[in-house]
Amino acid sequence: MRADPRFLSRSARFWAHAKYISEKLKYSDRSQQLRTYEPTQVVAALRDRNLTPDNDLLKDVLEYLNWRALKLNRDVAPLFMNREEAAKAFEDVRRRIRPTKLHSMNKQKGDKHHPSYLSSIVGMIAESVVGPDGFVDDTQNLTILTWDGNLEEIFSRRFDGALPSTENPKAVWEIKEYYGTTTFGSRVSGGVYETLLDGYEVEGVRSRHKRNRDLNRCSPKCELMHPYPGISEALLKRNSKKETRKYNVLRLCRLMELELLFDRES
Repeated sequence: MRADPRFLSRSARFWAHAKYISEKLKYSDRSQQLRTYEPTQVVAALRDRNLTPDNDLLKDVLEYLNWRALKLNRDVAPLFMNREEAAKAFEDVRRRIRPTKLHSMNKQKGDKHHPSYLSSIVGMIAESVVGPDGFVDDTQNLTILTWDGNLEEIFSRRFDGALPSTENPKAVWEIKEYYGTTTFGSRVSGGVYETLLDGYEVEGVRSRHKRNRDLNRCSPKCELMHPYPGISEALLKRNSKKETRKYNVLRLCRLMELELLFDRES
């Protein structure tokens, strides 16, 4: 999912309103469609807690919330796959690309033990573009950013993949896929927290090095493709037990492009 520039670099207050309104007015309706909101509903939700509405801010927040509902309902939900659909997509890509690297397997047992379909598809496509040695998809190390031999930044989690490596990567990715169950609440909430943590860390890198631009130490060109706090929460909230029985999979894949975060030609 690529960020809409209208909602980049919004304030913490903006996202606080987005989260509060979504929680207060509910993320989805009975048909499991993400809700859209009217100005009168939003104002009433704030006044219910004796909060003062900021009309200018609410106009922007409402624009975001209704855009979010449209994108998830219209563009994201149709991409959900059950296990059989994911397996077919995996086999189609494997036949077309004929990768040399082994595909990854999930950690479940018995009938639920099978390839990590989406993770493997991403790995196969990456191999077809940069070759088997041009990326890592079984990262054992935390991703680090360095400059002139000095450690500048280290991320808190091991990502699922990095290109070309976990040191000064041009891209890293993280994939979540669950099949064969309708109760995966703890793993889903973990995905939300991971998304927020990764996003804050990437944004922190971008902000710090933006301040250092005058020193010609680096040239930030960082683009977070899973863009907004709250969008993953909305996607997860709509996946009630009824909805997960329908799709039987929650597929969250976000790619964080760290293109030339330390551009030595700057």
